[in-house]
Amino acid sequence: MEKRINLTLTAPYHTYGNLTTSTKTIIVAFHGYGQLAKYFIRKFDFLDDSKYYVIAPQGLSKFYVKNHTR
Repeated sequence: MEKRINLTLTAPYHTYGNLTTSTKTIIVAFHGYGQLAKYFIRKFDFLDDSKYYVIAPQGLSKFYVKNHTR
């Protein structure tokens, strides 16, 4: 039997670029298993930050971070 629970939580996200009227494209980028958004967002630094705005939400499960090496 399926049941539901209501949760209130907050989670970090990282961004690249400047969201302005000149922004042409907004990208929501999801990192993979074993990654952290603060490092993943760096993969987008080749984009023109005046035209692109990238949002990388942090995954909610960080069980893999403990004793993890990059």
